[in-house]
Amino acid sequence: MVIERQHILLFGLVDVVNELIQQLKTKYSTNIAKLTLQPQQVDLIVVCSTLDFSREDILSKAGEITQREYAKASTIWMTNPIETSAGQLSCSKILFLRWEIDQSNDSALYRSICEFVCRGIQHAINAHYNSVAFSPICCEELGISKDLVADAMLTEAQTQLLLINTLIPIKWTQSMINMFYKYCLNHHVLPEMDPVIGYLKLSGPKECVMKAEKEFDRIKSIQGEQARLLANARDIIWAYEISDNNWEKYIPELNARMEHAHASNLSSIDFINEKHEHCRIDFKNEIEICLNNQRQCQIIRQYDMGLPHHWQIQVENVRRVILLTNTDEYNEIYTEFHQAMAGKYTEIVRIERIQNKQCDVRSFVKQSLGAGFKGTSFGNGTYFTSDAAYAHSFTHANTLNGERCMFLATVVLGETTRGNNSMKVPPPGYDSTTDGHNIFVTYRDNQAYAAYLIVYR
Repeated sequence: MVIERQHILLFGLVDVVNELIQQLKTKYSTNIAKLTLQPQQVDLIVVCSTLDFSREDILSKAGEITQREYAKASTIWMTNPIETSAGQLSCSKILFLRWEIDQSNDSALYRSICEFVCRGIQHAINAHYNSVAFSPICCEELGISKDLVADAMLTEAQTQLLLINTLIPIKWTQSMINMFYKYCLNHHVLPEMDPVIGYLKLSGPKECVMKAEKEFDRIKSIQGEQARLLANARDIIWAYEISDNNWEKYIPELNARMEHAHASNLSSIDFINEKHEHCRIDFKNEIEICLNNQRQCQIIRQYDMGLPHHWQIQVENVRRVILLTNTDEYNEIYTEFHQAMAGKYTEIVRIERIQNKQCDVRSFVKQSLGAGFKGTSFGNGTYFTSDAAYAHSFTHANTLNGERCMFLATVVLGETTRGNNSMKVPPPGYDSTTDGHNIFVTYRDNQAYAAYLIVYR
Protein backbone atom coordinates (compact mmCIF):
# COMPACT_ATOMS: atom_id res chain seq x y z
CA MET A 1 0.00 0.00 0.00
CA VAL A 2 1.51 3.35 -1.05
CA ILE A 3 0.30 6.79 0.00
CA GLU A 4 1.86 9.90 -1.49
CA ARG A 5 1.79 13.34 0.09
CA GLN A 6 2.61 16.04 -2.44
CA HIS A 7 3.70 18.74 -0.01
CA ILE A 8 4.90 19.51 3.49
CA LEU A 9 3.43 23.00 3.52
CA LEU A 10 1.00 24.43 6.04
CA PHE A 11 -2.25 25.51 4.46
CA GLY A 12 -4.78 27.70 6.15
CA LEU A 13 -5.02 31.27 5.02
CA VAL A 14 -7.60 30.69 2.27
CA ASP A 15 -10.38 30.39 4.80
CA VAL A 16 -8.72 33.06 6.92
CA VAL A 17 -8.73 35.70 4.19
CA ASN A 18 -12.19 34.70 3.00
CA GLU A 19 -13.39 35.07 6.59
CA LEU A 20 -11.62 38.43 6.79
CA ILE A 21 -13.45 39.55 3.65
CA GLN A 22 -16.76 38.58 5.23
CA GLN A 23 -15.82 40.49 8.40
CA LEU A 24 -15.04 43.59 6.38
CA LYS A 25 -18.31 43.34 4.51
CA THR A 26 -20.15 43.10 7.82
CA LYS A 27 -18.25 45.90 9.53
CA TYR A 28 -18.52 48.38 6.67
CA SER A 29 -21.99 47.54 5.36
CA THR A 30 -24.02 50.69 4.79
CA ASN A 31 -26.74 49.71 7.23
CA ILE A 32 -24.36 49.82 10.22
CA ALA A 33 -24.44 53.23 11.85
CA LYS A 34 -21.53 52.78 14.27
CA LEU A 35 -18.37 50.79 13.68
CA THR A 36 -17.42 48.47 16.54
CA LEU A 37 -15.02 45.58 16.98
CA GLN A 38 -17.10 42.42 17.00
CA PRO A 39 -16.12 39.74 19.58
CA GLN A 40 -14.33 36.92 17.76
CA GLN A 41 -11.51 34.46 18.40
CA VAL A 42 -8.61 35.15 16.04
CA ASP A 43 -4.83 34.94 16.25
CA LEU A 44 -4.11 38.57 15.39
CA ILE A 45 -6.08 41.82 15.49
CA VAL A 46 -4.60 44.66 13.42
CA VAL A 47 -5.19 48.17 14.78
CA CYS A 48 -4.42 51.48 13.08
CA SER A 49 -2.06 53.19 15.55
CA THR A 50 -2.19 56.57 13.79
CA LEU A 51 -5.89 57.07 14.55
CA ASP A 52 -6.19 58.16 18.18
CA PHE A 53 -9.79 57.06 18.63
CA SER A 54 -9.28 53.57 17.14
CA ARG A 55 -6.04 53.01 19.06
CA GLU A 56 -7.33 54.19 22.44
CA ASP A 57 -10.60 52.29 22.00
CA ILE A 58 -8.72 49.01 21.50
CA LEU A 59 -6.29 49.73 24.34
CA SER A 60 -9.15 50.47 26.75
CA LYS A 61 -10.87 47.20 25.81
CA ALA A 62 -7.63 45.20 26.05
CA GLY A 63 -6.86 46.41 29.56
CA GLU A 64 -4.01 47.70 31.69
CA ILE A 65 -1.35 45.08 30.83
CA THR A 66 -1.66 45.74 27.11
CA GLN A 67 -1.71 49.49 27.71
CA ARG A 68 1.59 49.28 29.60
CA GLU A 69 3.18 47.11 26.90
CA TYR A 70 2.14 49.53 24.17
CA ALA A 71 3.27 52.60 26.13
CA LYS A 72 6.71 51.07 26.71
CA ALA A 73 7.16 49.84 23.13
CA SER A 74 5.96 53.10 21.57
CA THR A 75 8.76 55.02 23.31
CA ILE A 76 11.29 52.79 21.53
CA TRP A 77 9.67 52.25 18.14
CA MET A 78 7.82 55.36 17.04
CA THR A 79 7.24 54.21 13.45
CA ASN A 80 7.66 50.42 13.54
CA PRO A 81 4.81 47.93 14.01
CA ILE A 82 4.18 47.13 17.67
CA GLU A 83 2.88 43.72 18.74
CA THR A 84 1.40 43.32 22.23
CA SER A 85 -0.42 40.69 24.24
CA ALA A 86 -4.18 40.47 23.73
CA GLY A 87 -5.19 41.40 27.26
CA GLN A 88 -8.96 41.03 27.54
CA LEU A 89 -9.63 40.77 23.80
CA SER A 90 -10.46 37.49 22.08
CA CYS A 91 -7.21 37.03 20.17
CA SER A 92 -3.63 35.89 20.69
CA LYS A 93 -1.88 39.17 19.83
CA ILE A 94 -2.63 42.75 18.84
CA LEU A 95 -0.64 44.46 16.09
CA PHE A 96 -0.54 48.27 16.20
CA LEU A 97 0.32 49.33 12.67
CA ARG A 98 0.89 52.84 11.35
CA TRP A 99 -1.30 53.96 8.46
CA GLU A 100 0.43 56.57 6.34
CA ILE A 101 -2.77 58.48 5.53
CA ASP A 102 -2.78 60.37 2.25
CA GLN A 103 -5.96 62.43 1.86
CA SER A 104 -4.70 64.59 -0.99
CA ASN A 105 -7.33 62.93 -3.20
CA ASP A 106 -9.55 59.83 -3.24
CA SER A 107 -7.10 57.85 -5.35
CA ALA A 108 -4.20 58.50 -2.96
CA LEU A 109 -6.41 57.68 0.04
CA TYR A 110 -7.48 54.42 -1.62
CA ARG A 111 -3.86 53.39 -2.23
CA SER A 112 -2.85 54.21 1.35
CA ILE A 113 -5.65 52.01 2.71
CA CYS A 114 -4.58 49.13 0.44
CA GLU A 115 -0.99 49.51 1.65
CA PHE A 116 -2.15 49.38 5.27
CA VAL A 117 -4.16 46.17 4.71
CA CYS A 118 -1.30 44.60 2.73
CA ARG A 119 1.21 45.23 5.54
CA GLY A 120 -1.17 43.80 8.13
CA ILE A 121 -1.79 40.58 6.21
CA GLN A 122 1.90 40.17 5.33
CA HIS A 123 2.81 40.54 9.01
CA ALA A 124 0.32 37.78 9.87
CA ILE A 125 1.78 35.51 7.20
CA ASN A 126 5.40 36.12 8.21
CA ALA A 127 4.56 35.53 11.89
CA HIS A 128 2.79 32.25 11.04
CA TYR A 129 -0.61 33.32 12.30
CA ASN A 130 -3.57 31.29 11.12
CA SER A 131 -6.20 34.03 11.37
CA VAL A 132 -6.27 37.83 11.28
CA ALA A 133 -8.91 40.52 11.79
CA PHE A 134 -8.77 44.28 11.28
CA SER A 135 -10.12 46.71 13.83
CA PRO A 136 -12.60 49.04 12.08
CA ILE A 137 -11.31 52.37 10.82
CA CYS A 138 -13.40 55.17 12.29
CA CYS A 139 -14.41 56.97 9.11
CA GLU A 140 -16.08 59.78 11.06
CA GLU A 141 -12.75 60.67 12.71
CA LEU A 142 -11.23 61.36 9.30
CA GLY A 143 -14.35 62.50 7.50
CA ILE A 144 -13.94 59.89 4.76
CA SER A 145 -16.41 57.66 2.94
CA LYS A 146 -17.22 54.25 4.45
CA ASP A 147 -17.78 52.90 0.96
CA LEU A 148 -14.28 53.94 -0.14
CA VAL A 149 -12.70 52.33 2.95
CA ALA A 150 -14.71 49.14 2.51
CA ASP A 151 -13.91 48.83 -1.18
CA ALA A 152 -10.17 49.40 -0.64
CA MET A 153 -9.93 46.90 2.24
CA LEU A 154 -11.99 44.24 0.44
CA THR A 155 -10.04 44.62 -2.80
CA GLU A 156 -6.64 44.41 -1.09
CA ALA A 157 -7.71 41.40 1.04
CA GLN A 158 -8.77 39.57 -2.10
CA THR A 159 -5.55 40.59 -3.87
CA GLN A 160 -3.47 39.21 -1.02
CA LEU A 161 -5.43 35.97 -1.17
CA LEU A 162 -4.42 35.54 -4.81
CA LEU A 163 -0.80 36.57 -4.28
CA ILE A 164 0.03 34.35 -1.33
CA ASN A 165 -1.87 31.37 -2.72
CA THR A 166 -2.37 30.41 0.94
CA LEU A 167 0.98 28.61 1.27
CA ILE A 168 3.17 28.98 4.35
CA PRO A 169 6.31 26.80 4.25
CA ILE A 170 7.44 25.02 7.40
CA LYS A 171 11.16 24.48 7.87
CA TRP A 172 11.90 20.96 9.07
CA THR A 173 14.93 20.72 11.31
CA GLN A 174 17.22 17.70 11.00
CA SER A 175 16.13 16.50 14.45
CA MET A 176 12.49 16.56 13.35
CA ILE A 177 13.31 14.62 10.18
CA ASN A 178 15.25 12.08 12.23
CA MET A 179 12.36 11.77 14.66
CA PHE A 180 9.87 11.06 11.86
CA TYR A 181 12.18 8.58 10.12
CA LYS A 182 12.73 6.72 13.38
CA TYR A 183 8.97 6.53 13.99
CA CYS A 184 8.33 5.20 10.49
CA LEU A 185 11.03 2.52 10.63
CA ASN A 186 9.88 1.39 14.08
CA HIS A 187 6.37 0.98 12.65
CA HIS A 188 7.44 -0.90 9.50
CA VAL A 189 6.93 2.07 7.17
CA LEU A 190 9.47 3.15 4.57
CA PRO A 191 9.53 6.97 4.16
CA GLU A 192 10.89 8.90 1.19
CA MET A 193 10.96 12.63 1.90
CA ASP A 194 12.45 15.73 0.33
CA PRO A 195 11.71 18.77 2.57
CA VAL A 196 13.20 21.13 -0.02
CA ILE A 197 10.72 20.42 -2.81
CA GLY A 198 7.98 19.28 -0.42
CA TYR A 199 7.56 15.58 -1.23
CA LEU A 200 6.70 12.67 1.07
CA LYS A 201 6.05 9.06 0.11
CA LEU A 202 5.11 6.39 2.67
CA SER A 203 5.26 2.67 1.83
CA GLY A 204 4.06 -0.14 4.09
CA PRO A 205 1.01 -1.90 5.55
CA LYS A 206 -2.14 0.22 5.31
CA GLU A 207 -2.71 0.57 9.06
CA CYS A 208 0.94 1.44 9.71
CA VAL A 209 0.96 4.04 6.92
CA MET A 210 -2.17 5.67 8.36
CA LYS A 211 -0.49 5.93 11.77
CA ALA A 212 2.61 7.39 10.15
CA GLU A 213 0.43 9.99 8.44
CA LYS A 214 -0.99 11.01 11.81
CA GLU A 215 2.53 11.26 13.24
CA PHE A 216 3.53 13.41 10.25
CA ASP A 217 0.62 15.76 10.96
CA ARG A 218 1.54 15.88 14.65
CA ILE A 219 5.16 16.81 13.94
CA LYS A 220 4.07 19.32 11.31
CA SER A 221 1.79 20.91 13.89
CA ILE A 222 4.66 21.12 16.39
CA GLN A 223 6.89 22.74 13.76
CA GLY A 224 4.21 25.25 12.88
CA GLU A 225 3.67 26.15 16.53
CA GLN A 226 7.41 26.53 17.11
CA ALA A 227 7.72 28.77 14.05
CA ARG A 228 4.82 30.90 15.30
CA LEU A 229 6.29 31.22 18.81
CA LEU A 230 9.72 32.15 17.44
CA ALA A 231 8.15 34.77 15.17
CA ASN A 232 6.13 36.23 18.05
CA ALA A 233 9.26 36.52 20.20
CA ARG A 234 11.54 37.88 17.48
CA ASP A 235 11.66 41.36 19.06
CA ILE A 236 12.07 40.17 22.67
CA ILE A 237 15.20 39.02 24.49
CA TRP A 238 15.07 36.99 27.72
CA ALA A 239 18.38 36.64 29.58
CA TYR A 240 19.74 35.37 32.90
CA GLU A 241 22.49 36.81 35.11
CA ILE A 242 25.62 34.63 35.20
CA SER A 243 27.60 37.07 37.39
CA ASP A 244 27.28 40.61 38.66
CA ASN A 245 25.61 42.58 35.83
CA ASN A 246 26.79 39.99 33.29
CA TRP A 247 23.90 38.49 31.33
CA GLU A 248 23.50 35.55 28.97
CA LYS A 249 20.69 35.16 26.44
CA TYR A 250 18.44 32.10 26.55
CA ILE A 251 18.48 29.90 23.45
CA PRO A 252 15.87 30.94 20.82
CA GLU A 253 13.48 28.03 21.45
CA LEU A 254 13.38 28.66 25.21
CA ASN A 255 13.21 32.42 24.62
CA ALA A 256 10.10 31.84 22.49
CA ARG A 257 8.52 29.59 25.14
CA MET A 258 9.18 32.15 27.85
CA GLU A 259 7.70 35.00 25.83
CA HIS A 260 4.59 32.97 25.01
CA ALA A 261 4.15 32.03 28.68
CA HIS A 262 4.71 35.65 29.75
CA ALA A 263 2.18 36.91 27.21
CA SER A 264 -0.29 34.28 28.45
CA ASN A 265 0.16 35.55 32.04
CA LEU A 266 1.50 32.21 33.31
CA SER A 267 3.24 32.38 36.67
CA SER A 268 6.04 29.96 35.71
CA ILE A 269 7.32 27.38 33.24
CA ASP A 270 9.69 24.43 33.69
CA PHE A 271 12.50 23.31 31.39
CA ILE A 272 15.60 21.10 31.32
CA ASN A 273 18.86 23.02 30.87
CA GLU A 274 22.00 21.94 28.99
CA LYS A 275 23.29 20.22 32.17
CA HIS A 276 20.08 18.14 32.31
CA GLU A 277 18.94 20.00 35.41
CA HIS A 278 15.25 20.63 36.10
CA CYS A 279 14.76 24.40 36.16
CA ARG A 280 11.83 26.76 36.63
CA ILE A 281 11.24 30.30 35.39
CA ASP A 282 9.37 32.35 38.02
CA PHE A 283 7.95 35.34 36.14
CA LYS A 284 6.53 37.09 39.21
CA ASN A 285 9.84 37.20 41.09
CA GLU A 286 11.91 37.43 37.89
CA ILE A 287 14.20 34.54 38.77
CA GLU A 288 15.31 31.18 37.40
CA ILE A 289 15.41 28.37 39.97
CA CYS A 290 17.31 25.11 39.56
CA LEU A 291 15.05 22.62 41.33
CA ASN A 292 17.90 20.11 41.74
CA ASN A 293 19.90 22.32 44.10
CA GLN A 294 17.74 25.48 44.57
CA ARG A 295 20.32 27.65 42.80
CA GLN A 296 18.78 30.95 41.69
CA CYS A 297 19.62 33.74 39.28
CA GLN A 298 17.90 36.91 38.09
CA ILE A 299 16.21 37.08 34.70
CA ILE A 300 15.32 40.10 32.57
CA ARG A 301 13.09 40.78 29.56
CA GLN A 302 14.15 43.38 27.01
CA TYR A 303 13.06 44.57 23.59
CA ASP A 304 15.54 43.68 20.87
CA MET A 305 16.55 47.07 19.47
CA GLY A 306 18.68 45.57 16.72
CA LEU A 307 21.91 46.12 18.67
CA PRO A 308 25.13 44.36 17.53
CA HIS A 309 24.97 40.62 18.25
CA HIS A 310 28.33 40.59 20.07
CA TRP A 311 27.16 43.15 22.66
CA GLN A 312 26.47 41.88 26.14
CA ILE A 313 22.98 42.24 27.58
CA GLN A 314 22.68 45.49 29.52
CA VAL A 315 20.05 46.99 31.79
CA GLU A 316 21.49 50.49 31.71
CA ASN A 317 21.45 52.72 28.64
CA VAL A 318 25.25 52.91 28.39
CA ARG A 319 27.66 50.17 29.40
CA ARG A 320 31.44 49.93 29.20
CA VAL A 321 32.75 46.38 28.71
CA ILE A 322 36.46 45.62 29.16
CA LEU A 323 37.61 43.35 26.33
CA LEU A 324 39.54 40.18 27.11
CA THR A 325 43.04 40.25 25.61
CA ASN A 326 42.67 36.80 24.01
CA THR A 327 39.67 37.70 21.85
CA ASP A 328 39.59 38.50 18.13
CA GLU A 329 37.80 41.75 18.91
CA TYR A 330 40.63 42.92 21.19
CA ASN A 331 43.36 41.90 18.76
CA GLU A 332 41.69 43.70 15.86
CA ILE A 333 41.56 46.99 17.81
CA TYR A 334 45.08 46.50 19.16
CA THR A 335 46.54 45.87 15.69
CA GLU A 336 44.90 48.98 14.22
CA PHE A 337 46.12 51.12 17.13
CA HIS A 338 49.66 49.72 17.17
CA GLN A 339 50.23 50.22 13.43
CA ALA A 340 49.82 53.99 13.83
CA MET A 341 51.22 54.35 17.37
CA ALA A 342 54.35 52.18 17.35
CA GLY A 343 57.05 53.93 19.39
CA LYS A 344 54.63 56.44 20.89
CA TYR A 345 53.33 54.31 23.77
CA THR A 346 54.63 51.61 26.12
CA GLU A 347 51.51 49.55 26.88
CA ILE A 348 47.76 49.32 26.43
CA VAL A 349 46.14 49.30 29.86
CA ARG A 350 42.73 48.20 28.60
CA ILE A 351 40.30 48.46 25.71
CA GLU A 352 36.64 49.04 26.51
CA ARG A 353 33.71 48.42 24.19
CA ILE A 354 31.16 51.24 24.49
CA GLN A 355 27.63 49.85 24.40
CA ASN A 356 25.56 53.00 23.99
CA LYS A 357 21.95 52.38 22.97
CA GLN A 358 21.43 56.02 22.04
CA CYS A 359 24.51 56.10 19.79
CA ASP A 360 25.35 59.69 20.75
CA VAL A 361 29.13 60.14 20.77
CA ARG A 362 29.16 63.72 22.06
CA SER A 363 26.86 63.14 25.04
CA PHE A 364 28.75 59.97 26.02
CA VAL A 365 32.12 61.68 26.00
CA LYS A 366 30.74 64.60 28.00
CA GLN A 367 29.24 62.30 30.64
CA SER A 368 32.26 60.00 30.84
CA LEU A 369 35.20 62.38 30.56
CA GLY A 370 33.68 65.79 31.20
CA ALA A 371 34.90 67.32 27.93
CA GLY A 372 34.20 67.24 24.23
CA PHE A 373 36.53 67.57 21.27
CA LYS A 374 35.39 70.48 19.16
CA GLY A 375 37.36 72.74 16.89
CA THR A 376 36.95 75.56 14.36
CA SER A 377 39.85 75.41 11.88
CA PHE A 378 37.96 73.43 9.25
CA GLY A 379 34.42 74.07 10.48
CA ASN A 380 32.65 74.57 13.79
CA GLY A 381 31.87 70.93 14.62
CA THR A 382 33.19 67.71 16.12
CA TYR A 383 36.66 66.72 14.93
CA PHE A 384 37.92 63.23 14.03
CA THR A 385 41.11 61.95 12.45
CA SER A 386 41.99 58.73 10.66
CA ASP A 387 45.56 58.98 12.08
CA ALA A 388 45.84 57.71 15.68
CA ALA A 389 49.27 59.31 16.04
CA TYR A 390 47.78 62.72 15.23
CA ALA A 391 45.02 62.16 17.79
CA HIS A 392 47.72 61.20 20.32
CA SER A 393 49.18 64.71 20.07
CA PHE A 394 45.96 66.10 21.58
CA THR A 395 45.88 63.71 24.57
CA HIS A 396 47.17 64.52 28.06
CA ALA A 397 48.69 62.05 30.50
CA ASN A 398 47.00 61.54 33.85
CA THR A 399 49.33 63.06 36.46
CA LEU A 400 48.72 60.15 38.86
CA ASN A 401 49.29 57.12 36.65
CA GLY A 402 50.40 58.45 33.26
CA GLU A 403 47.36 57.00 31.45
CA ARG A 404 45.99 58.54 28.26
CA CYS A 405 42.65 57.91 26.55
CA MET A 406 41.67 57.71 22.89
CA PHE A 407 38.36 56.81 21.25
CA LEU A 408 38.02 54.62 18.20
CA ALA A 409 34.84 55.93 16.60
CA THR A 410 32.62 54.95 13.71
CA VAL A 411 31.86 58.10 11.70
CA VAL A 412 29.39 58.64 8.86
CA LEU A 413 31.00 61.23 6.61
CA GLY A 414 28.66 61.14 3.61
CA GLU A 415 29.65 63.74 1.03
CA THR A 416 32.58 65.75 2.34
CA THR A 417 34.27 68.97 1.19
CA ARG A 418 37.13 71.15 2.36
CA GLY A 419 36.14 73.29 5.33
CA ASN A 420 37.20 76.60 6.88
CA ASN A 421 36.85 78.36 10.22
CA SER A 422 33.74 80.30 9.15
CA MET A 423 31.58 77.21 8.62
CA LYS A 424 28.91 76.41 11.24
CA VAL A 425 27.25 73.85 8.99
CA PRO A 426 28.54 72.09 5.86
CA PRO A 427 27.70 73.65 2.48
CA PRO A 428 24.46 72.50 0.76
CA GLY A 429 24.82 69.00 -0.64
CA TYR A 430 27.55 68.02 1.84
CA ASP A 431 27.44 66.16 5.17
CA SER A 432 30.92 66.89 6.58
CA THR A 433 34.07 68.91 5.98
CA THR A 434 37.77 68.02 5.92
CA ASP A 435 41.29 69.42 5.74
CA GLY A 436 41.80 67.35 2.61
CA HIS A 437 43.99 64.78 4.38
CA ASN A 438 43.13 63.02 7.65
CA ILE A 439 40.95 65.48 9.60
CA PHE A 440 37.16 65.25 9.31
CA VAL A 441 34.46 67.43 10.88
CA THR A 442 30.85 66.41 11.55
CA TYR A 443 28.01 68.69 12.56
CA ARG A 444 25.33 66.34 13.92
CA ASP A 445 25.55 64.12 16.99
CA ASN A 446 24.15 61.10 15.17
CA GLN A 447 26.97 61.07 12.59
CA ALA A 448 29.44 59.40 14.94
CA TYR A 449 29.53 56.62 17.49
CA ALA A 450 32.32 56.11 20.04
CA ALA A 451 32.74 52.36 19.62
CA TYR A 452 35.84 51.75 21.78
CA LEU A 453 37.82 53.53 24.49
CA ILE A 454 41.55 52.75 24.43
CA VAL A 455 43.45 53.47 27.68
CA TYR A 456 47.24 53.43 27.25
CA ARG A 457 50.53 54.77 28.57
